[in-house]
Amino acid sequence: MIVTIFEHSSAHAGKAYSLLGPKEYTYPEACAEISNILGHDIIYEKTSLEAFRK
Repeated sequence: MIVTIFEHSSAHAGKAYSLLGPKEYTYPEACAEISNILGHDIIYEKTSLEAFRK
């Protein structure tokens, strides 16, 4: 899909496309799914940009 857009960009001008799979996950949902698959807890903790920079 992305290659086609780049090759024929004028045909796609002003359009928006979802570049994700059939289901979109939030970070907490993704961590919960990964936790289930791996069999141990993975916890998502939202961090401020200021705290991340430290």
